[in-house]
Amino acid sequence: MGLVPKDLKKRFKKGFDDYIKSMGRKVNAYLEPIRVDCINCQYDPIQKRSTNIYNESFKYPVNIFPGTPFQQKIYPAPFNVTSVSGVQFDPALPDPKILNVSICPVCKGAGVLVHENKVSFIGVFTIGKNGKPGFEDLPPARDGSQYARIKTFSNNYAVCRDTKYFIVDGTQYKTVVPARLKGLGDQTITELFLEEVQPGSSISTNYDTDPRIMNTDIGNASDQASPVTPTIPPIVPGDDVW
Repeated sequence: MGLVPKDLKKRFKKGFDDYIKSMGRKVNAYLEPIRVDCINCQYDPIQKRSTNIYNESFKYPVNIFPGTPFQQKIYPAPFNVTSVSGVQFDPALPDPKILNVSICPVCKGAGVLVHENKVSFIGVFTIGKNGKPGFEDLPPARDGSQYARIKTFSNNYAVCRDTKYFIVDGTQYKTVVPARLKGLGDQTITELFLEEVQPGSSISTNYDTDPRIMNTDIGNASDQASPVTPTIPPIVPGDDVW
């Protein structure tokens, strides 16, 4: 079979992109939440929680998850120490002072700071599998589980591949046939099949640089702010190990 002409590939891709734009609906994809060790306290790797001991080397604010839509500035919040020096408190606090509390006021004793990693995109959502309405029979007294298919733009491939679960029109789905790239002799669209998640029940690397998948645990906090600009921490991942 001969090669598909480039012009035909372009027209096919444009046609499918227009189809997705006009017929698609909002799909919410929930990837692995991103997390970073709390900067304000010391972490216990055995208990996997905060020791609830203040990190006295933390004197200037940092940005956690820098460069993301949910970047957040974290100021030092000293607690259970007799004195501190050179600490830049949050200027918004009317009366900054050392706190007398039993747990870290920043992470609430968890030892980590976590943020939901949700990505929304447009996709053509079809109930059924392989063009047919599909259900998985479940034990008596339980509703059947419905299948669905998503077709979306090729640049959503890595997001679809790494997503833990999807929510469409308020219903949660899990992946049953992993995302794959399809097209007319090319990688034109992303397609995957899903199964409805019952409440209470237990290819290609071309798009791996997509920043939305947040597939690294390293560098999710910036370096501390400089003494020259003590309230403005960097907005890029830092080298400090907290």
